[in-house]
Amino acid sequence: MINYVIQNQLEDAIKKHKVVTFRYNNEFFDRTFEPYVIYHSPADSNRILVGGVQTKNDSKPFDPPTFHKFDIEFVSLLIITKNVFKYNVGFSTLDKEYRNGIIARIQPI
Repeated sequence: MINYVIQNQLEDAIKKHKVVTFRYNNEFFDRTFEPYVIYHSPADSNRILVGGVQTKNDSKPFDPPTFHKFDIEFVSLLIITKNVFKYNVGFSTLDKEYRNGIIARIQPI
């Protein structure tokens, strides 16, 4: 089931280039994330995903930042931080991952 409150908060974070923290899939650890795009899953267009750069995963503190996607249905305890992240000009929505439709995407500010 889509959590529209979480989706709307993520859309706001994308517009403002704000770093977010959240918990995923009932985990006890926080993740720090720079959201870039919200879109329909290529495997199931009824599922809504958020893609971006995970900069920190408290359960794996030594992992480097990496592009990651999350199913919005499993995102909880979302906090939009005051931190603004720098737009990566290399990000593109032309990838086939986004073929079922983009809901929101980052724009340069």
